[in-house]
Amino acid sequence: MGIKNKIMTSLVSLILVLILIAGCSSNGNSTATNSTSKNEPVTITYSSGKDSTPATQKLIEAFEQKYPNIKVKVQELPNSTDDQHNSYVTALSAGDSSIDVLAMDIIWTPEFAAANWLLPLDDKFTQEMRDKFLPGPVEAVTYDGHIWAVPRFTDAGVLYYRKDIISTPPKTWEELIQMAKDNVGKGGTKYGIVFQGNQYEGLVCDALEVIGSNGGNVLEGDKVTINTPQTVAGLQYLLDLTKIAPPGVTTYQEEDARNVFQQGEAIFMRNWPYAWSLVNGDDSPIKDKVGIAPIPKGKDSQAGTPALGGTLA
Repeated sequence: MGIKNKIMTSLVSLILVLILIAGCSSNGNSTATNSTSKNEPVTITYSSGKDSTPATQKLIEAFEQKYPNIKVKVQELPNSTDDQHNSYVTALSAGDSSIDVLAMDIIWTPEFAAANWLLPLDDKFTQEMRDKFLPGPVEAVTYDGHIWAVPRFTDAGVLYYRKDIISTPPKTWEELIQMAKDNVGKGGTKYGIVFQGNQYEGLVCDALEVIGSNGGNVLEGDKVTINTPQTVAGLQYLLDLTKIAPPGVTTYQEEDARNVFQQGEAIFMRNWPYAWSLVNGDDSPIKDKVGIAPIPKGKDSQAGTPALGGTLA
């Protein structure tokens, strides 16, 4: 974790300094640049979704320690990436220049760059720097031959399970469903699984995982393949999971699922890696009772297919 924290600190420092050098906003607001040139204190606004971990605050503290005359004001947005996207689009399309640095979902780069809401970072985020990152995230910040952001972290869907109840995690969706039915009630549990069932990006990720893990797909080139037997059977797994989930799972986002799982009420949880430190925190009722495993596979596939994503800034 020490190396990871150092890398993350460097990234946020780089991101914030790059924006200051570039002029602070795509609307030409150069207040920060002018102020720093006079060695006067300056405040910049960093807009991001709510961070349930202390990571963002620690990174900002490290940045402010390194650059003492720059203060970072955090503009906290809702947890839902859909809501974050709508907030950015509304503000930026209206010419709002109050945001200096923004955290973006990995899929927004082309849209935001094409709208001239981002500044190109080709000469700031150099090729030597890019070579230290995974190829996928670097590709995600590239659009129309230019670099528009810096990868902050990479995500992949994972399966959490109660290792005090389940000794070996399931390899298939069928195994997971059967294990859930056989063990609900043990260790204080009420439900088999919790996941992101609300109608937003999180549900799209979950649906793509069950589809892909059963050998299905949504698109093949320019052809829609949502009606193949593999895809239909994959989506059936998602319907089957709702039968062993809480009645309100269709309203759940990431934190809703985590809270139910962390209170010891579910045997399994589909979520992102961020939840690991929280479900194992000192105040967690299930501390040291949690295991983590790959997304299960379907009967028509050889392996599970976790949704890949991440955040840029």
